[in-house]
Amino acid sequence: MRYIYFSFFLFSLFSFSQNSIFLKSGRNLTKYSYTNELNIKANNISSDFGNSYSFGYSKQLKPKLTKFPLFYNCEIALDEFNSSVYNKNLLVNWRTLYAGVNNSMLITVLKPKNFKLDFKLGANISTIIYGKQVLDNQIYDIKNTDSFKGVFLTGVIGIQAKYSVSETGGLSIGYDRLNGFNPSLNASEKFSITSNRVWFGVYYNLKKDSQKTNDSQKIN
Repeated sequence: MRYIYFSFFLFSLFSFSQNSIFLKSGRNLTKYSYTNELNIKANNISSDFGNSYSFGYSKQLKPKLTKFPLFYNCEIALDEFNSSVYNKNLLVNWRTLYAGVNNSMLITVLKPKNFKLDFKLGANISTIIYGKQVLDNQIYDIKNTDSFKGVFLTGVIGIQAKYSVSETGGLSIGYDRLNGFNPSLNASEKFSITSNRVWFGVYYNLKKDSQKTNDSQKIN
């Protein structure tokens, strides 16, 4: 919980000096992995698709020891992490929705005219806000089960490309690889997810105070 409060503090602090704000929408292809107290791993679990949405801020950092631009991103996200398993002639579907805060560092490795390519490394913290299991046309609430409830920690590595349409903003596209786990489970149980995400986005560049001052002086 402290991590969430700290992330929101950074989120609000940087809102006055951010380089850009952005919206992203994408698709997650997720697979679950579960091992019970007897060290028996669930088999036949299949990947399934879910939606992904996020809104955030991006700030350029200015380290002196690197020639590659660095950026800090903080975003609020909604992610569907779905999966399914076929067991004993029954199809079981899990449908979940997680709300969380994503923090990541990006380094620009390529920047020709109106285009740039970034590598991303980040960490997410989230919690489930909706969870259903569909079994033989019966729906069960799984939001409060041990495997799904509590805080979920996820590491992210990815790549993104941005195209500048104008000085105001532009378009973006990216791919993320996510690996997450539930740290609140008993030591004898293991539950984790692996998800591959493809997303599209739009971003809007925010003017700095100095730019606004110069613009007002030009007008005057």
